[in-house]
Amino acid sequence: MHILLLGSNGQVGSALLKQMPQEWTVTAWSRADIDFADTAGLRTKINDYGRTQGAPHFVINAAANTKVDLAEANPTEATKLNLDLPEVLAEATLAWSSKLIHYSTDYVFNGAGDEPHLEFDDKEPLNLYGKTKFFGDQAIMASGCQYLIFRTSWVYARTGKNFLLTMLGVAADKESLRVVADQVGSPTLADDIAKITIQVMQKTRDQDPFPAGVYHLTNQGFTSWHGFAEAIIKEARANGMKIVTDKVVPIQSKDYPTPAKRPLNSRLSIQKFIDTFGITPRPWQEAMKEVILSLKKGS
Repeated sequence: MHILLLGSNGQVGSALLKQMPQEWTVTAWSRADIDFADTAGLRTKINDYGRTQGAPHFVINAAANTKVDLAEANPTEATKLNLDLPEVLAEATLAWSSKLIHYSTDYVFNGAGDEPHLEFDDKEPLNLYGKTKFFGDQAIMASGCQYLIFRTSWVYARTGKNFLLTMLGVAADKESLRVVADQVGSPTLADDIAKITIQVMQKTRDQDPFPAGVYHLTNQGFTSWHGFAEAIIKEARANGMKIVTDKVVPIQSKDYPTPAKRPLNSRLSIQKFIDTFGITPRPWQEAMKEVILSLKKGS
């Protein structure tokens, strides 16, 4: 299998790179290799790659501008990474007769209601990050290429900057925490996204017809940020990690204002994914416990 991976130093990208089968030929580009916001330069590099390396079986786009609040003040960079980048990749994928895997977000929805969103429910994103991701999805779908858009939510990993690591850090120092309780979604481990993506590529490389489309891909189950924080702290304490926090106070989103408005309902239905690929993601609690244990062991 020949893979071109963009965003190889992010949470999902680095997990993909670590888990790729050794017999696969993988070219990995990070921001250290190329400025993904330089659309003209990216297009040139992509064209050169196809000419010198040949067409990959899959192009995986794990690169994005995910700085939700900063995007409000810097819409140009967010647009270049979240719209222009996938548009260029879709063009190349079509020209190469390859397949594109692209990661999207729960933030394309407006967060209304309390039922899990289906793939083609009304979008109406509430912030600029969500809007640029939505437009990127639309560009891929309109390109004519063979694509899989995996829409995920609340991604975290063993490394980097994410909610789980932040909670472990503050819980080691503060007796009381205030955490938003009216936003609900699925905490999703980057390692699980990577593992399942690889399984999908193995299943679909030669599948005819190719199951192109938009799919929701998260760990199973829903919780609030408050519920996630409580679960993290409980599990860390049970594993003997330093935890000072004895109270996690639930607050409303209005009590924690941010430059970008967040959707209250980030629940995503993953049934279409399960039915199509025959892969059932594990519960978020199981994934979280595995991460806490690995951090305790230092692995």
